[in-house]
Amino acid sequence: KFDVVVKLNKMIEKTKFNFDFINYKNDILYNCVDINIQNGDYPYNIDNWVTNKVKHVRIPYPAVTGYYANNLRKFENLNNNKIEYSVVDKYFYQTLQNNLGTIPNTGTIAIFDLFFQKPKILSIVGITFNKTGYCSSYKEQVWYDKKVKSRNHDHDKQLMFFKKFYNKNSDVIVIDDVLKN
Repeated sequence: KFDVVVKLNKMIEKTKFNFDFINYKNDILYNCVDINIQNGDYPYNIDNWVTNKVKHVRIPYPAVTGYYANNLRKFENLNNNKIEYSVVDKYFYQTLQNNLGTIPNTGTIAIFDLFFQKPKILSIVGITFNKTGYCSSYKEQVWYDKKVKSRNHDHDKQLMFFKKFYNKNSDVIVIDDVLKN
């Protein structure tokens, strides 16, 4: 029933959904292309993405900082034209960050980036703004142990912003029961 299935970061490798066809359809992958072993983000595997038939990688963090620019350079070197990709527009990213008052997560960027492509329906499954651990195998335990200490993303601000946005756009956005709760 879905024209396009979008997944985030490690969902391809680690998350299993109730709808089996979603597990095997990988049209777009939003991936932060950040390798930060201290936070539990181990190296991504572009060959694995190709094997899993990812059609397009969308990188949510444009080169607005030296750190993000370095991540993009590393990705481009590893990718070596194996998979098609694009990067979220700098102005869009900065506007979203300013409106949130925090650095947005990959999922938050994906939601808004996709919404502004004007889909008929944007169905969101498997996202909880890091409130529940939707899938316990999604991130390494070290990440969950440190997430409370993280100053990069204020999950509460992102969730509150999304709630307001969802309430204004619930005719287009459909969310799963986990996110509703």
